[in-house]
Amino acid sequence: MTSIKIKIIWFKFITVLFILFNTTICFAEEKWPYQRLSNTTYSEVNDSIKINSLIKLASVFQFINHDSCLPVALYAYQLQQKNKYQQLDESVYNSLGSAYLNIGMADSSLYWFLKALKSAQKNNNTKQAGLSINNLGVYYAGLGNNQMAMSFYNKSLFIRKSINDSLGMASSLNNMANTNLKLGNYIESRFQLLLAIKIKINYSDSNSIGRSFINLSNTYLYTKESEKAETALKLARKWLELAGAQTEIFSIYTNLGASHYFKQNFKAAKNEFENALENVLKSNDLFNIAIAYNNLGEVESEFNNFEIAETYFLKSAALCKQINDYESEASSYMGMAQIYEHKKQYAKAISFYKKACDILNKFDFKPNLSQGLKSISNAYEKAGDYKNALENFRQHVELERVLEANNSKEKIQKLEYENELDQKQAQISILEIDKELAASISLRNKLIIGFLFSIIVAISIMLFYVLKSRKAKIKDNLLIKSQAEELGKQASELIKLNAIKDKTFSILSHDLKSPVAALQQTLYLLDENLLEKDEFIFIKDSLREEFMNLNQLLDNLLNWSRVRMRGESSTQPEKISVEEIMNRNLKLFNPQIEQKKLDIICQIENNAIVFADPNQLDLVIRNLLNNAIKFSFSEAKIIIESNLHHNICAISIKDFGTGMNPKELEIINQGDTSKSKLGTIGEKGNGIGLMISRDFIIQNNGKLIVHSESGLGSTFVVELPSA
Repeated sequence: MTSIKIKIIWFKFITVLFILFNTTICFAEEKWPYQRLSNTTYSEVNDSIKINSLIKLASVFQFINHDSCLPVALYAYQLQQKNKYQQLDESVYNSLGSAYLNIGMADSSLYWFLKALKSAQKNNNTKQAGLSINNLGVYYAGLGNNQMAMSFYNKSLFIRKSINDSLGMASSLNNMANTNLKLGNYIESRFQLLLAIKIKINYSDSNSIGRSFINLSNTYLYTKESEKAETALKLARKWLELAGAQTEIFSIYTNLGASHYFKQNFKAAKNEFENALENVLKSNDLFNIAIAYNNLGEVESEFNNFEIAETYFLKSAALCKQINDYESEASSYMGMAQIYEHKKQYAKAISFYKKACDILNKFDFKPNLSQGLKSISNAYEKAGDYKNALENFRQHVELERVLEANNSKEKIQKLEYENELDQKQAQISILEIDKELAASISLRNKLIIGFLFSIIVAISIMLFYVLKSRKAKIKDNLLIKSQAEELGKQASELIKLNAIKDKTFSILSHDLKSPVAALQQTLYLLDENLLEKDEFIFIKDSLREEFMNLNQLLDNLLNWSRVRMRGESSTQPEKISVEEIMNRNLKLFNPQIEQKKLDIICQIENNAIVFADPNQLDLVIRNLLNNAIKFSFSEAKIIIESNLHHNICAISIKDFGTGMNPKELEIINQGDTSKSKLGTIGEKGNGIGLMISRDFIIQNNGKLIVHSESGLGSTFVVELPSA
């Protein structure tokens, strides 16, 4: 019950933030809704803003949380029905249709899309009519009726062109490209994606551009052009990073794995597919989980691990049936058939091939059907049934001719000629973005290179005169060598300090902006009386948590920057009781410990005395305790121990929380701790605490040892000189 209340409060909080976002945009453009709707009441305008905000929020949830999409759209519908805003009818209906489609309720989505189209035609809302027709195409594509889907996409594109709806045109082109990909029209698909990307670049829609580049990589994968596919994926990753989006990382892992697979680098392919599965299991996206299982089945078959492969294919097929993903279901049956063919159980192999081909033929997946017909022909031949083998091979050859006609050289040359200018313009725009992203690094590197070049010229001149003087030759050579080494050290230190500066400013720009913006938004809502009492109570708790995190971040950065500015001499070690400093920090975290009902077992020995800087050690213990509490599950244990051995005092903090996988542990041990994960109850972090702690431990002649296993917890051991 408590979790439901928390979700409701969280949902209201997000809603308020979106309302604030929309009203802020209106203010910036000097288009306040109060000025436009002078005859409406305050509450009506407020609800109108809420509805628009909820529609946008539902759109965002389509990519990050399918389950939350429908409740948000329904809330918008309730407000719209309550206030009878006819101008928002089509937007609300389309939002509901998309929400139902996302959770697999196709019949409900069709009802709302048709209702949206009818309303748009009645109200002469051409833009919403174009959107409704595009959505109907998405509906039919989900059913596997690609020809019907393509018909709706073409109509939608025509309407959107007529009113110059550029982003709408990009959406229609992107959908047409995906459908052409399924039909085997790879060149047309590629051409449409490039047109869509060109439009999106003009609008700086980074997230959508990244997804289009992922789709573009698919067209290259189908034509076995692995290098071009990987180039497209690099661009996709760059645009998604620019947008701060992580939701498409599964597709990048999957396509990289496919690229390695086609190059027969099966070990690398397996690694990428496992990364994809690990990523998608966190989101519980059944569609992508099925794809991940199918891909792992394919690569395990290449290693002859047929039992493991069969398990993956069965899991994939079961999920595909559940969510009506016909193409992936057919792919799973093909994988099963290949396993039985390898085992020489041809009757079972043919049965699975037939299942796959029936699905592929029904939903017009021509390229995969062609491969399926060829495979079933080979299976019949091995079974000695030459008549059926010949018939299926004849069908395969006939279908290949159709596909070849669609992708003939003449058609390729024509399309390449038509889109050559578009491709060049898109490449130029991408290169300009790349240059902007690398501007600061490039400038800094040029200055360093210029400085070093000047030094080299100066050294060369000095060497010329040194060679003339035999008496000073050895002395001068040693001096020059020493100067060169010193300059190299300085240059190396400069690069290192610049990297630290960039990382610090990156963290500051991200983690300082959030709580300050939250405070500013809350003050505005209070001034405008847009905040209800229960919403304010929740926001107050959230703000307190934000500012606690901010306080710890500033504490870390101030202590660390003090050491960096003053150098190692600022570390002032003295005798410190570990028990005393540990107890003080445990009291500090008592509210968090009580909140999670943690059992703290502190076994610090009385004679655990270390020789270290007290302020720096205090910060180290505080950061390590914070991490242990953050990643512990409710009602778990945290064990704190000390051990003296050979003038070394080891302080151990062990939790039984989420732990880390080998890749995360490797990153931690290499000193790259700037990436932070959410805690077990959503606690935020900034990723800099552990990095600063490691730095302070080294400053005090100690070292940090980390042991961890995913799902079993982590142990952080600090070794310092004992006193």
